[in-house]
Amino acid sequence: MAGFVADLRHGLRMLVRTPLLSVVAVLTVGLGVGGVTFGFSVMYATLYRGPPVRAAERLMLVMEARPEAGVERMRVPIHDYLDLRDAQRSFETLEGYYGGTVNLAGDDGPPERYQGAFVTAGLLEMLGVPAELGRTFAEDEGGAGAPPLVVLSHRVWVNRFGGERAALGRTVRVNGETAEIIGVMPDGFGFPMRQDLWVNIRTDPATLERRGGTGLQVVGRVREGVGARAAIEELAALGRRIEAAHPEENEGITVTAQPFTEASTPTQARMMVGLIMAMVLGVLLVACANVANVLMARAVVREREVAVRTALGAGRWRVVRQLLTEAAVLGVVGGVVGLGVAWTAITLLEASIQDIQRPYWIVFTLDAPVLLFTSVVTLAAAVGAGTWPALRASGAGVDGVLRDESRGSSSLRVSRLTSALVVGELAVSCGLMIAGGLTVRTLMELNRLDLGFDAERVMTARLGLFESDYPDAAARSRFYHELLDRLAAEPGVDAAAVTSVLPGTGQGGARVEVDGEVYDSPADRPRTGASWVSAGFFETMGMEPVEGRAFLRSESEREGQPVVVVSRSFVDRYMRGSGALGRQVRLGPDSPWLRVVGVVPDVHPGVGPFGSGGEPARDAIYLPLGQSDLAFASVAVRTSGPPAATTGALRRAVSAADPNLPLYWVRTLREAVDETASFHRIFGGLFAIVALAALFLSAVGLYGVIDFSVANRLRELGVRKAMGAHGGDVLRLVMSRVVRQLALGVLLGVAIGVGLAVPLAATLYGVDVWDPLVYGGIAAVLTATGLAAAMVPALRAVRVDPVVALRV
Repeated sequence: MAGFVADLRHGLRMLVRTPLLSVVAVLTVGLGVGGVTFGFSVMYATLYRGPPVRAAERLMLVMEARPEAGVERMRVPIHDYLDLRDAQRSFETLEGYYGGTVNLAGDDGPPERYQGAFVTAGLLEMLGVPAELGRTFAEDEGGAGAPPLVVLSHRVWVNRFGGERAALGRTVRVNGETAEIIGVMPDGFGFPMRQDLWVNIRTDPATLERRGGTGLQVVGRVREGVGARAAIEELAALGRRIEAAHPEENEGITVTAQPFTEASTPTQARMMVGLIMAMVLGVLLVACANVANVLMARAVVREREVAVRTALGAGRWRVVRQLLTEAAVLGVVGGVVGLGVAWTAITLLEASIQDIQRPYWIVFTLDAPVLLFTSVVTLAAAVGAGTWPALRASGAGVDGVLRDESRGSSSLRVSRLTSALVVGELAVSCGLMIAGGLTVRTLMELNRLDLGFDAERVMTARLGLFESDYPDAAARSRFYHELLDRLAAEPGVDAAAVTSVLPGTGQGGARVEVDGEVYDSPADRPRTGASWVSAGFFETMGMEPVEGRAFLRSESEREGQPVVVVSRSFVDRYMRGSGALGRQVRLGPDSPWLRVVGVVPDVHPGVGPFGSGGEPARDAIYLPLGQSDLAFASVAVRTSGPPAATTGALRRAVSAADPNLPLYWVRTLREAVDETASFHRIFGGLFAIVALAALFLSAVGLYGVIDFSVANRLRELGVRKAMGAHGGDVLRLVMSRVVRQLALGVLLGVAIGVGLAVPLAATLYGVDVWDPLVYGGIAAVLTATGLAAAMVPALRAVRVDPVVALRV
């Protein structure tokens, strides 16, 4: 123990004795460890933590699929759920839920919209998380005849009801129905995503067709002693039995299950998290190579000291232990710096994704598993970077050191290892920079999207009309048009519209028929974008028709004429490029024909999620709002002034039309469009930062190695200059080595970049994974940076005074 303490003190003294070298090493380790800690925090929270419920590792999501149609995951209809629940034996129980909007009103506060979950009576009890206040649903409080009940989240209880116990037993309006508050869940609970409240499902299956009603996300906990594979096999067998009993409704439908934690994270997001972890590990490798080079340089400088200690009786293991302790001191201090780097990165990431929907347990923190991982990584990095320099220094004898010094050969033996480390650094950095370069190109493409409409000076909001207050399509249509009339009377409103989906934020789809065209089967009918819009929509969005006209007010209402407006691309793809006006389109053989009255410019439908492909198709049709049964809609208001100034007009008009109806997602159209690319921007930014960190570390590493090489070759360089070598000759001598390392590093780095680019394709938009501009540009940037970093010590070599050098 005393020896370790002495080594520790000696290591601290070495840090102080060479402050510049120590600061560089500590910051390098901090950057590498910080990056990996950040990556592990993201990976652990996303892939492994799981919901904080009882036996979460045995929780599974049960789902249906239609493999022949390429549908891998579907909700389970209520009738199928009941059959599975009653017949299965592998699960303790099966419960279900579906998420949705909840309009809350009827108390003293204003109407508000919350994200809720409609659950079977036993779901919350199955999860094993008791209510903080009151209770959850009883077994007989689900299904037909049950009273409407609601359980609040802790957040809603505090924010809306002041955290008062008197909230229990109060009645509120939930989506137009009067419901009693029976409980409050603990702080932080939000199953399954970030739900604000839970409402009991009271649907009577007898009133539904076999596959009717809202499908359920079915959750079950596998019994102890039953394996996941056995449970999945039982579900598959039950699915076949249901298909045989109901062939018309369930033909081709299978039943399967997946661990709940895994099922809660999309495959593409899981892959992106893995890529981030791989990239920050690459940065750590570059950092370790840098530190190894620093320690190697220090070991060479200290060869005489170590040789003398060996000659005085110190064993080799004693010397190795001391040198590894010094490396560990560097690692520990660097690890502390790394925790600061990770905390900063995690804080910034949490702030950037605050409004993104994700499971409530996915919170990025420096918790115990992350800190343990950081400790192990720090120790491994220190030992890995310090082992070879320690062995190299401890193996030197007095005679060998003196002989090497007289011949100047010490640095030559070390240079092979340092050269290999530098090439490795450059290769890894080049690969990471290619990945980062592709994402930067994606961000550039996103910033210059041709939307096809005017997204400026438009304020938008979302609203939902529920059956209890608006029992049919006619009632909803009347509300929408009354709202438009009220908005038109508001000062500062230039135009207003209601639409099923805002342009640039995605679009619905429909299979259509065009008159005069023949289709062999329903699957051959073209699939196109479809939106239901009110009169005034095209004016609000700045979409001037290129042919014909927009909808009239009478056509937008419930009893309006059957008309349709199509996009320019729709005409090009499905109407042979011309003659669209007067032709007819319909949504299916049972739907009426719709006469084309206008053609509008193409609109970008939105970037879409990861893995949605490249440039989306822009063909689309626009149908009059009155022809839909639209329960959820977006309202948009154009103004000549700041769009935020119309927020009050929106709220006044909605409140006058229905005082119990809340607005939500109130934002400008530009903000709504930008949010569709939020994941691309977040992951793209992360990859770009990692690439920059790798570039910085490789430049520092190359500078350090060349500087060390020049310092150890001063005598050789002095002799060359004394024998007539010019400054250009010395510069070529030094830089030729740099050029060889850069060339080999870039070549290997391109191969690494290709390996990263293929899985990265899901995050790209408007950029080819083989984009020559990115590969060539990164090679040029890395080469220029490397040459610039090496030029400083190389010029020092040119300025060597032969007389001074020969005295060294």
